[in-house]
Amino acid sequence: MNKRIYIPVLVALALLVTGFTALYAADWGIFRGDKELSGVAGDSIAAGAKLLWTYETGSSINSTAALVNNTVYVGTQDKKMLALNLADGKLKWEFATNNSISAAPLVANNRVYFGDETGFFYALNADTGKEVWKIKTAGKIISSASISGTSVLVGSYDNSLYCLNASSGATKWEFKSGAQVHCSPCIADGKVIIAGCDSKVHIISLSSGKELKSADAGSQCAAGPAYNDGHVFLGTLNNGYIAVDIKDGSKSWTITDPDGDGDCNAGATFVNGGEQVVFPSKNNKIFCVNSANGSAKWTFRTRDAVESSPVLSGGLLYFGCNDGNIYAVDANSGESKWKYAAGAALTASPAIGSGRLVIGSSDGAVYCFGN
Repeated sequence: MNKRIYIPVLVALALLVTGFTALYAADWGIFRGDKELSGVAGDSIAAGAKLLWTYETGSSINSTAALVNNTVYVGTQDKKMLALNLADGKLKWEFATNNSISAAPLVANNRVYFGDETGFFYALNADTGKEVWKIKTAGKIISSASISGTSVLVGSYDNSLYCLNASSGATKWEFKSGAQVHCSPCIADGKVIIAGCDSKVHIISLSSGKELKSADAGSQCAAGPAYNDGHVFLGTLNNGYIAVDIKDGSKSWTITDPDGDGDCNAGATFVNGGEQVVFPSKNNKIFCVNSANGSAKWTFRTRDAVESSPVLSGGLLYFGCNDGNIYAVDANSGESKWKYAAGAALTASPAIGSGRLVIGSSDGAVYCFGN
């Protein structure tokens, strides 16, 4: 049931023939690990990971890191994009922006793409941090960008989803939503799917920017839709959790949190090949349901709200929590397997790649774990 992207066999054979040893298949260059926002890592971190290094930024971190080519890229609330050495956490470069950075950077084509809360969207050289181009939108950018071919897609609080030329920043098309676009765009089956403050799930043609279908989410949404097997899954800001068929915009199921007040502003994660989906909740928990019908499987409770999107790696779900802990939970049972007390709230999501887990915290620390 899970729809994942794998390296084609012919490409792998070609790499062996030409002597290349790495394609960085285990990198984490995009928010949630892929353009479908699945939250499934291509690399495995075992329970009992050790803290390898900490980098103190001096500012709160909401931005989820990207891990590409042995470099950590992460934004801060004091208007900086940082590049750190993955091996030891030493600073490679920093780039000053006009405002805070809450969006996760997208790293592709040796560029770092991200927006700030003034509404600027940047493309930097990934090696040097030098600006390649930037554009200005009319609202702040919280949305983490996604990419498909030569197109970079990002949402803005000016109510628009932008499709930009990855090389030049020129606008290919602009889709006007009914309200702010807070979420990160999901790309699947030639479509872009967003959910926003207009309480709708919009299904848009990737090639033209025209809306194909829409669904009533029942409430405003902050989380990006996660795609699997023809459907997107997401939580809302009014205690609702939904599955939407992207072919016709119909809702396959809707559930509400039985504990009440279960607002969700973080992304869902697929487990067991997509047979189940896990939602984080501001009602102090994450919980797992059947993807086909929304029936409950397990619940793991925390001591504060979960605003960090879980990541599946090695059969474990890793996520940060506002109670100051980083957790690893068994994906099948929901049992606790590992915990690290960071001591400050963690709203950023983990990034897992190259045998490392990296996450930033509200007190400005960037943590790197490995086995």
